[in-house]
Amino acid sequence: MSNSSTHDELNDERRGLARFVPSVGWIADYTWPKARSDGLVAIFVAALLVPQAMAYAQLAGLPPTAGLAAAIVPPFLYALLGTSRYLSIGPVALLSLLTAASMRSHDIDDVESALATAALLALTAGAIQVLIGAARLGFLTNFISDPALAGFINGAALLIASSQITTLLGIPFEARGLLEAVSQTATGLERANVAAAITGVASLAALLALPPAVRRLSALAGFAKRWCSVCERSVPLVVLAAVTTAAWGLNLAQDYGLPVVGAVQPGLPSPHLPDVSGIDWHWLAGEAFAIALIGYVIALGAANSLAGRNRQSISPDQESVALGLGNVGAALTGGYPVGASLSRSAIVSDMDGQSPLGTAGASLIILAVLLMGGPVFAYLPQAALAALIMIAVLGLLDLRQVWKFVRYSKSDAAATLTSLTTVMFLGVHWGLAVGALTSLLMFLWRTSQPRIVVVGPESASGRMKSTERRDVEDTAKGVLVLRVDENLYFANSRYCEQAILREVARRPEVSDVVLDLKVVGHIDASALVMLERLNRSLKSAGVSLSMAHARKPVLVRLRHIGFMRQLDEPVAFESSHEALETLSDDQDKN
Repeated sequence: MSNSSTHDELNDERRGLARFVPSVGWIADYTWPKARSDGLVAIFVAALLVPQAMAYAQLAGLPPTAGLAAAIVPPFLYALLGTSRYLSIGPVALLSLLTAASMRSHDIDDVESALATAALLALTAGAIQVLIGAARLGFLTNFISDPALAGFINGAALLIASSQITTLLGIPFEARGLLEAVSQTATGLERANVAAAITGVASLAALLALPPAVRRLSALAGFAKRWCSVCERSVPLVVLAAVTTAAWGLNLAQDYGLPVVGAVQPGLPSPHLPDVSGIDWHWLAGEAFAIALIGYVIALGAANSLAGRNRQSISPDQESVALGLGNVGAALTGGYPVGASLSRSAIVSDMDGQSPLGTAGASLIILAVLLMGGPVFAYLPQAALAALIMIAVLGLLDLRQVWKFVRYSKSDAAATLTSLTTVMFLGVHWGLAVGALTSLLMFLWRTSQPRIVVVGPESASGRMKSTERRDVEDTAKGVLVLRVDENLYFANSRYCEQAILREVARRPEVSDVVLDLKVVGHIDASALVMLERLNRSLKSAGVSLSMAHARKPVLVRLRHIGFMRQLDEPVAFESSHEALETLSDDQDKN
């Protein structure tokens, strides 16, 4: 066997293995320059991941170490099995909110039960995501419309931000909803901790003002565009370090009662199954499914966006498997549900990350923080983490997109606003489901009443256009041409039948009806029965039924089932203009 044929066989084997373990495709071509680039990515991703992991754990109602633990194993598993070289997997705001909502809805408030419940949520959600990918069920996410998703994300962002107001101001109350947060803030200001309020507001102001200022200064210093972006995104770590140092130096926790994270025992998370004794798994299953689906939708959207920008291809099913195993890994190492971070993934893209090892390398820095950073947490103000959470969710808030969908159509407005208000007032678990259901119902409502347009020849060009135009004739010598502007299926078949018969009834002179099926790509069995019934009704009234512009797959199925033989000749025309001329000539001959 020649060397070339052996090399080809090895390449074929590698491509086959890469379908299931995508890292095989890039590891063989990995070089030192790529590793050096990924090393820089790891440093700057970690600069954002460390404060975010702790802040999101606080949002989830868990110790900061749970967020750090969730940022260690999942990136390595995704690097091995994921298909995007930019996606950063770890703790994210939306899934942290869903985790907190799950535990609050069942009154889980002690730390040990909360950790076990969060781990069980991650384990179940991960298993669901693996099943979705392995069974190639990713198409289910197509039923979640962009308007419904936009409403959900914006509603969740507002809910997250409002839930942090009391922590930001040091008010001793945990708000569980928008109205509750507003009322407790209004009535509880006199109980606010002054040190916490000053720390929180100062942190919020710094996180708002410093990033754009740092970006401008970096640009003035002559940094490349991507380095300006990296410097801007590294500000949160610097702000948290400064606030923690100030809290330690001024002894704010002891002297002024500033709520802080508190000291934690340094050490590595050990692999273990979550303790599920006393936890009813059944009620967790539905909430885990919501976490799995939402996490997958957002991760897939981010992966596709970054892949399109950088001309890469993404495997949706493989992404679900990689994300699912990442959640399983988080569950077994003391973490909680993880997903794709848009802000951290943007850093990888901005810095031209060469492989998923960039985000996996950031996990090694997290390990160092867990090993050596225990005492640092003792002085980390909870108000500063609340400010970081509020700033982070600003990146999710896009009210202009909501307004665009509201203005675009009534059905999209209904899906967007229903999803948004459901999240804000009924909770995150219901928001996306209600929005998706609204989208489907509005789709059914819209397609159940399609336009049936009377078309005729335009006097100037002879082209077939709607007779609503002034220069278009209605019927020509007893030929009525009707264009159906929707696929024909069970939900609209009766409506179409009635609309066609109404148009015929208005014109006693009509002897031929032509259905223009130019936009009809599918006719289901219910619509087939309707067409057979329509043909019989028209025949009894002395009217012949024909078709024009029918697509080949539609004609093949209609001929195969024998429907075309039920029509009078001629039955199928290449165009509605040809149908009009042919049938008009036939009537002249008769």
